[in-house]
Amino acid sequence: MSDADIAERDRIERLEALLEQLQQDADVTARPSRRNTRRVRWLIRVLGLLMAALALSNLYFVNTLTQDVRQVIAQMEIMTSYFVRVSERMHSMRGAVAAMEADVRLMPVVDAQVTAIGENVGAMGNSVDDMERSTAGLNQRVASMRGAMDDMARRFRGLNARVGAMGVDVREMAKPVP
Repeated sequence: MSDADIAERDRIERLEALLEQLQQDADVTARPSRRNTRRVRWLIRVLGLLMAALALSNLYFVNTLTQDVRQVIAQMEIMTSYFVRVSERMHSMRGAVAAMEADVRLMPVVDAQVTAIGENVGAMGNSVDDMERSTAGLNQRVASMRGAMDDMARRFRGLNARVGAMGVDVREMAKPVP
C-alpha cells in the first residue's frame, strides 16, 4: 500500500468520525424538540378532552332544563283546564240560580234573598269572565314560552356544533408539523 492510499484511508476515517460526531450532535439537539412536541401533543389532547367534557355537561344541563320547563308547561296546562272547568260550572250555576229566582219570585222575602244571591252570582260571573280572559292570556304566554324554549334549544345545538368544530381544529393543531 502506498502512502497516498494510507492518507486517503486516514482522511476517510476522519470524515467518518466527523460524520458520526455530527450525527450524535444532531440527536442531542433533536431530543428537546421531540420532548416539546410530545408535551404539546399531550396538552392539546388534554384541552380537547376538557372541551368535550364541557360540551357534554352543557348538553346535559340544557336537556335537564328543557325537561323541567316542559314539566312546568304541562302543569300550567292542567291548571288552565281546571280554570276552564270552574268557569263552566259557574255558568251552569248562574243558570240554576236564574231558574230558582223565577220559581221563588212569588215570595217577597225569598225574592230579596234571591236578588242578593243573583248580584253575588253576577259578580262571580264577572270574575269568572275575568278568569277566562286571564286563562286565555296565560295560554298565549305558555305558547310564547314554548317558542322561546325551542329557540334556546336550537341555539344550544348550534353551540354544541361549534364546540365540535373547535375539537376538530384542536386535533388539526395537534398534528406534528412536517
